[in-house]
Formats: sequence, structure tokens, C-alpha cells
Amino acid sequence: MGISTLLFLLVLHTGVPSEEKKKTPASTDTKASRQADTAELIAIIDAQQKQIQSMQHALDDLRRQVESLAEQTPDDESHGTSPPPESYPQTAASPPIEAQDRQPLPRFEFGGYATATYERFDWDTDEDRRARADVERFVFEAAYQPSEWFKVEVEFEVAHGGVGAALEFDVFEEFGEFEQEIEKGGEVEIEKMQAEFLFSRPLSLKVGHLILPVGLLNQRHLPSQYFTATRAAAASPLIPVVWHENGIGIFGEVGLSENSYIDYQAQIVNGLDSTGFSSANWVRGGFQEKFEFKVGENPAYVFNLNYHPLANSMVGVSYYRGNTADNRPKEDIDFDAHVNIATVFGFFEAGPVTLRGQFLRGTLENSDLITQANRRLSNNLGVVRTPVAKAAESFYLEAGYDISSWFRRGLGIRMGPLDIFARYDHIDSMDEVEELVFRNPRWNRESWTLGFNYVPHPGFVWKLEHNWRTLGTATLNKERTFATSVAFEY
Repeated sequence: MGISTLLFLLVLHTGVPSEEKKKTPASTDTKASRQADTAELIAIIDAQQKQIQSMQHALDDLRRQVESLAEQTPDDESHGTSPPPESYPQTAASPPIEAQDRQPLPRFEFGGYATATYERFDWDTDEDRRARADVERFVFEAAYQPSEWFKVEVEFEVAHGGVGAALEFDVFEEFGEFEQEIEKGGEVEIEKMQAEFLFSRPLSLKVGHLILPVGLLNQRHLPSQYFTATRAAAASPLIPVVWHENGIGIFGEVGLSENSYIDYQAQIVNGLDSTGFSSANWVRGGFQEKFEFKVGENPAYVFNLNYHPLANSMVGVSYYRGNTADNRPKEDIDFDAHVNIATVFGFFEAGPVTLRGQFLRGTLENSDLITQANRRLSNNLGVVRTPVAKAAESFYLEAGYDISSWFRRGLGIRMGPLDIFARYDHIDSMDEVEELVFRNPRWNRESWTLGFNYVPHPGFVWKLEHNWRTLGTATLNKERTFATSVAFEY
């Protein structure tokens, strides 16, 4: 409001004095008083107007400073002195971070990974073993969440760049007949196809084709989550990896503090087939994938508990128990064959340091009777029919250190993480045997692996390693393998 407008309103408020009032002394005093009030009011308005002008100049200066800061690039020297965006306080009008990140339902998510490998061998045990190149696997994952409490996930794998072989079993034949339908080196299979009912954070339900959380690698099997060039070298050869079965399970997590929590899973799934058990790989070959349909007579029970004390760290345990006698293709045994598998594992990933490790021990009931029954199996079944141990165990520890900062600081080279790593493995698939079963020392194996993982761009990793493995036999016990691989995650 201008000064002239204020004066006009004052005049209207006081009114024009009459002729009688002009003639009296009292009216003269009143007029003088009003003039003084008007002058005082004008002075106050002038002072406030000057104050407003001063504030306007200050705001203009501040706006120019903000515009100047906004024009600076991230490489400017002054940018390093600014606090990160997450350190700025949020105003009361700002929505919470969860609300900012939340996507409108329904939500679609896609991802996956792929690896290609090359291996060259120098083995005393197989001097003619030839080098090989392989598209190890391609995995595609998809998730659909139409509501806050319901989600569907699917994951399928194409392994070794081909289509898998399937067998058909004719139960009406006297001894059974195994018919090869498709023949090619690779396989295509569904690793996960599950529906999740997200009741709450501590308790949810999933049903369908589930991944079993037995051990570390069954829970963390992306190429960036293990150092070795191939997954087979990263996993214990004693159990299936990635292990997936039809079943139902509950899962959830409970917060303990701001940065720590526990999570768990409990599942009832389809069990193993004891015809695939062997000396070299214990119960790994019992994963049912030879036939069009899996035998589901004997279920198995799985429990897993993980403790996360810090970000990027975990210590966990898992336990598996299931009878394998009635899941054989034919009912050819009349005794139980329970498998028990216990694992303790963990990882720590902080700054340049990475540590991962696992201990596994398993037992098989009536392993001597399983050995005898497997010797009578048909050659067409495609199993090795070697003696099976009563107990097996394995242990591994791998440590890595990211040396990329040495190149950035010392040579000024811009590069991604470069982890050099070392890994030790001990595997004995015949740690204990029954009296009538021969304990073959060949399957008591120790190995060292040295190599590096380089990540030139997030989602891509190049791996190179050299492995020295020693068998438990007295002679011809050295196996040296050079391997390299490339992998990407999307």
C-alpha cells in the first residue's frame, strides 16, 4: 500500500472540520494533534518501506549466490566441501523417504545374470583332459506385485547354451524302460516360481517352486557374490546348487536395532532321490531332474536362520532333513534313508575387505544298504552306482581385498573395484563310511585358488584364477586348473 493511499484513508477517517469547529480554540488544538499523528505515521511507514527494500536487496543477493552454486559442476573443487544430499535436514513438508521411493501398484520388476567361462586343465589324474569353453548359464528373473500383500516371482535358467535331456519311465514294463526323448548338452529349467503372501514383516507365506536356503551359495548365487570363475568351484560339490524344489514355506525378519536384524525361512519341500548318490558328490546327484515328473513320496524339511549384525554382513545356520528311500524311480528298497545336512556360514563385506566362509556336514542313514541297492540299478538310468558314504563334510574360506584405490591415488587412473582374492577348500565326500563300504581317499580333496575380480562397470565382472587341488591318494594326485569368465547382472 502506497503512502498517498494511507493519507487518503486518514483523511476520510477524520473528516473535514465544520465552520463552527474552526472558530473555537478546541478545534484548533485537535487539528494540530491530528497533523502530528499523521506526520508520525508517515515517518513509521517510511522506515518500514526502507526496511523492506533492504530485505529485498538481501534476497536478491542470496538468489544470485544459489544460482552461482547451481551452475558449478560435480568436478568443481568446492563440490567436495558440500555435505551429501542425505545429510541435509528434511523440512516438515517433505514426505518420508519410503513414500518418495514407493512406486504405484502394480509393480513389475525384471532382472537376471549370465556367465561365460573358459577353463584349461593340467591334471595328473587325467592327462588328456581338454580345455573347454562354455556359456555356463543365463538366468532371467521377473516379479509382479499387484498389491501390497501379494507378489509373484519367476526365475528360469538356460544352462550350457542348450536344451536339457529328459527320460520317460514306463512302469508297465517288468524291469522298467528308460527312453531318451531329447538329447543335447544343456538344459532349460525353472529355478523359482512362487507366490508370496506378505502378511507382515515378521511372518509371510510362499508356495510354489522354491529355492532352498541350505548354505550360503543357495542364498547368494549371483556372480558378484562369489569370487571363483565358475559356480561349481564356489559351491560344495556335496549338495545341489542352486537347489530348488516344489513346496511351501514361511519367512520373515525381525529388527533388533537400527542396523541389525534376523531373518528366517522354514519350508516343506520335495525330497531327494537316493539313486543319484555317489562317492564323489555324495547326495548332490539326488536332485531329481532326469524324469518328466519328480517322485514326491518323501518330503523334506528345511530351516534357515540368519543374523545380520551390520550392513553387508551375515552369520547364518541351516538344517535339512528328508527321507530319500521312497523317491527312487522304482520301489526297490524297504528301509529308510534319511539325509541330514547342517551348515554354518557367513560373510563380511566392508570397504575394501571381503570375507566369506562355510562349514557343512551331512549324514546318510543306511548308506551301506543304499550302496548295495544302487549297484543293481539299470545302466540306462545314467547314475554312477559308486559307494555312498555315511557322512560327508566340507569347509571353505575366501578373502578378497579391493586394490583399485592404489591405482586411483598412485597413478590417477579411474577404475572400478579390483579384488584380489585367495580361497581355501577342504572337501571329503567320504568322511565316514559303514563297515562294508570302501573309503576311497581320492575324494578327500584340498585346494587353493588365487585370482582377481575386476568390475569395470557396475553389473559387469571379469574373473581370472588359478587353482591347485590335491587329492588324498599317494600318487597322481595333483590337479591344476586355469579359468577365466565374464559375467553380467541386470
